[in-house]
Amino acid sequence: MARRRSRPIPRGPWPSLPLSGADRTGLRRRANPLDPAVSLGKTGLSDGVKTQILRAFGQSPLVKVRLVKEEGEDRREAAARVATAVEAELIGVLGRVAVLYRPPADDRDDG
Repeated sequence: MARRRSRPIPRGPWPSLPLSGADRTGLRRRANPLDPAVSLGKTGLSDGVKTQILRAFGQSPLVKVRLVKEEGEDRREAAARVATAVEAELIGVLGRVAVLYRPPADDRDDG
C-alpha cells in the first residue's frame, strides 16, 4: 500500500475576520496537533472557564475546548454558545472538541 504524503501545516499570517472556507480549512489543519486547553465541565460556562479560555487565547489564536456530554444539548449549539461568550469564531466541532479562533490582538480592530 502506498504511503500517503502528508502536507505541511500551513504557516504564515493569521487570517482576519470574516473567514472564508479556505481560511477555516487552514485553521482546522493548524489546530489538528493541538490538545484541548480547557475542559468545559458540568457546571457549564462559568467565569473561571471564560478566564481560562481568554488566557489560552493570549498564548495562541487557536484554542481547543473539550465539551462534556449533557442531556438534551447539541454539542454544536454548546460550542457556539462558548464562542459567543468569549467573542471568538467557531471553526469546527469534532466529537466533543470544539476549535475556536480569535485573531491575534494586533490584527483585531477593537474600536
